Amino acid sequence: ADGPKAIKIVDLSIEFGDAVNPELESTSQGSGHCSKMQSLLKHLHKHVPGRRWYIVVDDDTLLNVPMLLRVLDSHDDTKPLYIGERYGWGHREERSGTNYATTGAGMALSAG
Repeated sequence: ADGPKAIKIVDLSIEFGDAVNPELESTSQGSGHCSKMQSLLKHLHKHVPGRRWYIVVDDDTLLNVPMLLRVLDSHDDTKPLYIGERYGWGHREERSGTNYATTGAGMALSAG
């Protein structure tokens, strides 16, 4: 159904399939995860402009939408903002690891 509450599933492989290399998923550089996120953000920028917030979640994430909207309304979406869980492994003073925003718990990106 169309309308403001319609949910649309988008297959990014048509546009960005070559950008995501599964062999890079588990490397210390985290390139596979970064490639997927870059592809998703490019798609949103190109095809879904003008939103206050962009919400990205994994396919098995459950959302409390009324609570999510209350939380988002408490932040200034005109400024660049990321709300979500940071994922990192291998972080120690003597060594760096990978560090990226994970979508597992969900993330919100302001349009600002």
